[in-house]
Amino acid sequence: MIAVDCPLQVSEQAGGPVRPVRTHVTAESVITICADEFGGLYYHRSSSAGEIVLRADQIDGGTYVATSQVDGSTFVYRVNDHELIVEENGFVLVRQPVTSSG
Repeated sequence: MIAVDCPLQVSEQAGGPVRPVRTHVTAESVITICADEFGGLYYHRSSSAGEIVLRADQIDGGTYVATSQVDGSTFVYRVNDHELIVEENGFVLVRQPVTSSG
């Protein structure tokens, strides 16, 4: 199992303590799913492009999804034990296999 703590940015966005639920690693990113004390989920992705923290939902058992709106575009981030997919307005921008998870 991968031991990764939730970054401070997630606690700040959640407004309180959070705990790691799941971590996924790709060749270019580390994605940590964190939960607040009420069960709310947060998606944290760290890569060479920077960091992002978004509210998340769990679908299909082991898939986590987060969405953001930027300059009129909708970005959808999906991650599970097999792959990370990032879409902009329905078009795949990033598809990376997950190399480890836990």
